[in-house]
Amino acid sequence: MISLLSTPGQWYLDYLENGLFSALESMGILWPLVISLVIILGVLALAFFVPYPGAVE
Repeated sequence: MISLLSTPGQWYLDYLENGLFSALESMGILWPLVISLVIILGVLALAFFVPYPGAVE
């Protein structure tokens, strides 16, 4: 069963035992939401900052 840890000390112990992603998950970070937002921001960054090859000035 996955239970949320309640104190920073417990988060740190979870980090030492299981690694960073496990500790962040224990803090309540929703990875599917974070990954989706990163992908959407990446697509928007490409759309705004990479010039279209056909638009030669």
